[in-house]
Amino acid sequence: MVRVLLTSFEPFGDRAVNSSLEAGRAVAASPPPGVDLEWLVLPVVGEECARGARAAIEQWEPSLVLALGQSAGISAVRVERRAANFDDSAAPDNAGNQRRGPVAANGPTCYMATVGVDHVVRELYRRGISAEPSASAGMFVCNHLFYELLHHTLSQPRAYRAGFLHLPLLPGQVRRSESTPSLALDELAEGVRLAIAACLNPLGRGAGVSSSAF
Repeated sequence: MVRVLLTSFEPFGDRAVNSSLEAGRAVAASPPPGVDLEWLVLPVVGEECARGARAAIEQWEPSLVLALGQSAGISAVRVERRAANFDDSAAPDNAGNQRRGPVAANGPTCYMATVGVDHVVRELYRRGISAEPSASAGMFVCNHLFYELLHHTLSQPRAYRAGFLHLPLLPGQVRRSESTPSLALDELAEGVRLAIAACLNPLGRGAGVSSSAF
């Protein structure tokens, strides 16, 4: 059995539900075959979410950490290529913080995902799940967590692969006044399961290249 840590975020902003939490819950209840899955729900608070993830990694020692986040307005599962060493929150997090500045003072400008992004997208698309690569995880808490995960693995004696998926809203989250796209929970959960399997495949290895210092 391969150990995998799957993380989701709690609800935030003015939405009482988070699609990443609901999809994570469904996958935790029925994980992919051959996977020993640990599921963790993180606060939408910059350093708190990173601290919780690091503690779970050090206790669980997973081979793969796959983080899930929600992104209103997208219509497909987005597989993130990189995390930037910069926070620039347009809105406050759940603790009321609006961070602006580097994630890690002495870290590189960005890290590339250590999972094969294109391979993951192909596998989801091949199985009928709407998916696309994304160049950046943004500059909010999702990006902060992803950068910290990639930064943290460099200091571990047993490195893990790290990836990030942004998920669309669920149909029940879309208000009557909105024309926001959404995907059904079954489709999101199956996409996450397929992504886990693709990340664990040898073809799912990413380069893990980082750029020059910030």
